[in-house]
Amino acid sequence: MVTGAGSGLGAALAHGLAARGSALVLLDTDADALTRTSDALRADHPGLAVVTYAVDLADSAATDRARPPTSGPGTTT
Repeated sequence: MVTGAGSGLGAALAHGLAARGSALVLLDTDADALTRTSDALRADHPGLAVVTYAVDLADSAATDRARPPTSGPGTTT
């Protein structure tokens, strides 16, 4: 999980982790910047698992909406 993944250090970290083959969960408040980062990662690393959330982590209601399901199809315990 990388916060601030839309630019700067967060984007650089995401690219470094992708180069190592890490599956990524990317978060940023700037949806457009986050999309640019995730598009670049997917282009550079086809088949890499990249999930994005445009969310302000200081907003508890927003983080609740962005929380992935903890049970159901595609989840593990």
